[in-house]
Amino acid sequence: MENASKALYMTAGIIIGLLVLSLLVFAFRAGAKAMENVEDRKEAESIQAYNARLAIYARPGTEDDFNTYHDILSAYYLAQDINDERNKYTTSLTVLMNGSPVSEDEILYLIKSENGGYATDDSHKYIKKFSGTVKYDDKTGKIYEIDFNSH
Repeated sequence: MENASKALYMTAGIIIGLLVLSLLVFAFRAGAKAMENVEDRKEAESIQAYNARLAIYARPGTEDDFNTYHDILSAYYLAQDINDERNKYTTSLTVLMNGSPVSEDEILYLIKSENGGYATDDSHKYIKKFSGTVKYDDKTGKIYEIDFNSH
């Protein structure tokens, strides 16, 4: 009888130990999942901040909402900065003008030759207008291309 009593104590100790161990495993997995959620949220915020810097160039090119040569140059410089930070942003960014890649020299030439896109005639001031479209990478969700089209 005495041995049976000790055996019950040992069994109860093992069961309690297993319960404590399973609670620790559960708490560890819950903590890891919470950290994963925080990391996912930070990544989503990072992508949102990245896209917010570029989405301002997505304009329809209407009378009230359009891009100018100076916007194209700003987007070009921003793309250069982003592409220089490749370790932070894995998606490289391309700036296009009427479907073709554009260089800084081309934009500066157009600004100088067309008086910055501004021309005056007898009655009003004319501003060269560009619509802007952005394309998103399906894998990363980040903008990888801005295309400016003249109107």
